[in-house]
Amino acid sequence: MNSRRDFLKQISAAALAAGAAPSMLTWALPQGQSVDVPGEDGMILRSFRFVDLETPVEYFNTWLTPVPHFFVRNHMHEPSELDPNDWRLSIGGEVEKPIALDLAVLSKMDAHSVVNTLECAGNGRGLQRPQVPGIQWGKGAVGTARFSGPRLRDVLQRAGVKPAGKHVMSIYMQFAPYKLKSSDWAQQSIPLRDTVIKTLAQYAPDFPSKILAVQTLTPQDLETTYGLTGGHPFHGELALDQIFTMRPLLGWARYATPVKHLYLCGNGTHPGNGVTGASGHNAAREIAKHLR
Repeated sequence: MNSRRDFLKQISAAALAAGAAPSMLTWALPQGQSVDVPGEDGMILRSFRFVDLETPVEYFNTWLTPVPHFFVRNHMHEPSELDPNDWRLSIGGEVEKPIALDLAVLSKMDAHSVVNTLECAGNGRGLQRPQVPGIQWGKGAVGTARFSGPRLRDVLQRAGVKPAGKHVMSIYMQFAPYKLKSSDWAQQSIPLRDTVIKTLAQYAPDFPSKILAVQTLTPQDLETTYGLTGGHPFHGELALDQIFTMRPLLGWARYATPVKHLYLCGNGTHPGNGVTGASGHNAAREIAKHLR
């Protein structure tokens, strides 16, 4: 009997084989295929490079989505080997006593439950016209589940949070132009900050009162401080003329450049979508292949 772990090993091998093919859409299948994954029966396979499974709409007939029918979204390969006995949750930083908790300890703590709906930001992408790049989800990249376990507060209390320990909230907003029509970012950074905070306050009214300090990074700051040309964190738009074999340039899509031993692995290479590490992962595979 095949397990999900065995399936992941097989699917990873298939993904490596598919990676050698010239097709641009091997990572984002435009047509859903029903696939029998152990423990995920009847799910729609949307990508086999990093396994992505969509829930068929006929399974949305209960309030809570059954675990075997809950959608799966991966930005990287799932681990094929993971020993629960070796897993640890480590807590350090601004605490009185750094600790490492295993699953046995966590399972003995008071459990609390919360019902949440999770939805991939790309849900419905496959229905858009004109078609846009990415995993071609239909309507099933969403699910509702009851999550149970110890509360974060209880876990942190075991470590003893110091008075200096605070929450840090990172807010990424779109879109702020690099060049302003009749002003500059030296004058507009504070208005931008206030606009973002007021927008969030519409959904969390007490949010502004909890802020102790704010740092605002404008597109100009991203270029000056971090060297991101034009303040662009993706090193180029994720548009149809700058993805797949054209990212960053035709002939460079396999991460190797015309300069011997120089490889690219940043957001300017495929798939170039933030901090998933997928570009570096793919580049490392190419480098290893060339070293053989």
